[in-house]
Amino acid sequence: GMGLRGLLSDAVGKSGFSADGSAVEYLVGCTWTNANCDQETQQSPSDSKALHLLAGNSEGDGYLFRMDADQITPLRHLKGGHRGCIRDFCWIDN
Repeated sequence: GMGLRGLLSDAVGKSGFSADGSAVEYLVGCTWTNANCDQETQQSPSDSKALHLLAGNSEGDGYLFRMDADQITPLRHLKGGHRGCIRDFCWIDN
């Protein structure tokens, strides 16, 4: 709902990512993947898992978040690769 979109937008604003207006207008989906996926280190199947959420806006921007029970952490601002709403994604571990 709007409550979560507001929390995600606030997290984007505090992170230093560019956020004009409402950064997050919709949620795309979630996936469980390696907790350290935002680091450029070799991944292992035995790594601990974390919930990651992809959200977007009508400008075509995407925002990747790590969702912990007590914290929302923006990891990436995906900008310039899309011109409209992001409808789906497929996470591919490296």
